[in-house]
Amino acid sequence: MPELDNLTSQYTKGAVTEIENELILNWYPDRILAKICNDKPNSLLALGIGHGFTTCKFSKFFKRHEVIEGSQKVIDMFKREYPQNTSTIVHSF
Repeated sequence: MPELDNLTSQYTKGAVTEIENELILNWYPDRILAKICNDKPNSLLALGIGHGFTTCKFSKFFKRHEVIEGSQKVIDMFKREYPQNTSTIVHSF
């Protein structure tokens, strides 16, 4: 899992992919929520925190939201950026 920590620079402000990530991250969570809103699910299991944007958005929609993340560094960055988030974060691969 430490290998994943070597890739975390893409999740920081000013990363080369920051603009593309912002565009995608502001589009796809709403699309997913629109597709499942009629089912009104109570829980969601997500694989990876990524930039944290979708984790925060989904945690407000689901009563139970668990995220499996392989990088402790990404988890630490997420907790600093979103200290109010209620998702359960599990460090595992």
